[in-house]
Amino acid sequence: MPYTLKTLLQVPYGATAAAAVAAAIKTAFTTGGWTQTSDTGQVDPASWPTSVAAYGAYMIFHLGDSLQSTAPFFVKVNCWLGGDADGVAGMPLFSVGTSTDGAGNLTGNVTYILSNSNVASSEISVPQTCYFVCDTDRFAMVLYTGPTYYAEYAIGIERTKNASTGADTADGLLLLGNSNTAVAPGGGAFATSQMLGASSLPSDQGPLLYWPAAVNLAAPTMATSSSLGVALPVCFNVRPYPTGYNFLLYQGSDFAAYTAYALTVYGSSHNYIALSGNAHDPTLALYGWAATQAHLLLRFE
Repeated sequence: MPYTLKTLLQVPYGATAAAAVAAAIKTAFTTGGWTQTSDTGQVDPASWPTSVAAYGAYMIFHLGDSLQSTAPFFVKVNCWLGGDADGVAGMPLFSVGTSTDGAGNLTGNVTYILSNSNVASSEISVPQTCYFVCDTDRFAMVLYTGPTYYAEYAIGIERTKNASTGADTADGLLLLGNSNTAVAPGGGAFATSQMLGASSLPSDQGPLLYWPAAVNLAAPTMATSSSLGVALPVCFNVRPYPTGYNFLLYQGSDFAAYTAYALTVYGSSHNYIALSGNAHDPTLALYGWAATQAHLLLRFE
């Protein structure tokens, strides 16, 4: 049964807020059908340290679908422990691999997905709207999408898709995120979009720091009748892979913020939430769209 949650969370500035964010992430994974591994060194949000203002507490989960036995993937979430580090608080760091060493390190094909820039302490006073969605073959999260702070720290993880039916395939994972930095721990690049190949399909291309998207310029928008109001993010590994379901993009004011819409993807209707038109990520700028016009639709079912 898919897990969905819309909730209010404060930015992880201080141990209590940091633990609440980590707990929400853990609940989404485990309730959505993923399994937490037995890797040593993991920290439970219920036992969060209170004296460290740094990254250092991590959790590792693996998918719970039938393809995990033949095309395994593991997701490591490295969380901010809380506290003040020069007046900022850090966002969760996600990384993905095809195996682990049992001691908290991802191995095989590995990539970092994203890291948003640190959040200023001035944004801590008002709890912000956050969304979590998880099923055995997918996870998506959007943190801080109003009412006063619009970071829209987004991450999407899901299986690759069959181009005709949209069914899961064993080729790899489609990874999407938003990031304002290009350097991951260890010096690697953060992917804002990537197809990470399974062990049987090596990843020949590193992460991209933008979202390529398929846009049908012949279709009118509802608001302006100028160019398409919805675009499909496309992940690459040398070649483009069929789009996933986690996120769509919309233009300008074509959709009302925080409103649910039924949209047809791969021939079937799915529920999406239009996120705030006040937020945008420069990496989402598309052909004919200004950066301020590209906004997120989150699959919420």
